[in-house]
Amino acid sequence: AVQAMPHIPSAWSNLIALDAEQGEIAAMLKHAKEAMDRFPLEAEFGLMAGLGSLELGDAEGAIRFFKAGLAVVLDEPLLEARLAGLLGDALHQEGQVEAAGVAYERSLSQSPNDPTVLNNHAYRLAQSKRQLDRALECSSLAIELVPDEANFLDTHAWVLYQMERYAEAQDYITQALFLASGDDGTFWEHDGDIRSAMGDAEGALNSWKRALE
Repeated sequence: AVQAMPHIPSAWSNLIALDAEQGEIAAMLKHAKEAMDRFPLEAEFGLMAGLGSLELGDAEGAIRFFKAGLAVVLDEPLLEARLAGLLGDALHQEGQVEAAGVAYERSLSQSPNDPTVLNNHAYRLAQSKRQLDRALECSSLAIELVPDEANFLDTHAWVLYQMERYAEAQDYITQALFLASGDDGTFWEHDGDIRSAMGDAEGALNSWKRALE
């Protein structure tokens, strides 16, 4: 289709989607970059190139492509939100914590009820012990939108832990462990940290051991 209609953006979109579906990530990235060159004002190709780069472990390249997409996106709030949310993830991978926070906030300005972006933003703010009130706002909305997602409950627990609200944190990490069938090392590590902060040394040790299993 691309050979027949190289001037039609949707033909490239279809080709890139097919690459992704077949797991041909290198081809996906190659075609997305070609499409970016041909159609520099089409932000979706920046998204696709960035996704390909992330999949191939190149966060630095992904940042470049997501930023290129954001530079030209216009009147497409959901596409802008997706680009900015993924840019936040990639920036965080590269240790650019403050820039990641700005990207997440841009994403949420366009799509304020995206539970995954709310969760990621909250967790990363909690990890760096920054803007904990905003982290709590985001994690609270995420679990309101998707109440039975173990990862979101773990994030909410971790935010409460960083705010030294340990009893509430214990309640939410217990829910997360229940939903995950006790099968997540990070959840057990968090459970141990919360128990330790509450003075339950034996319980903390047991949880930390479970985290290593």
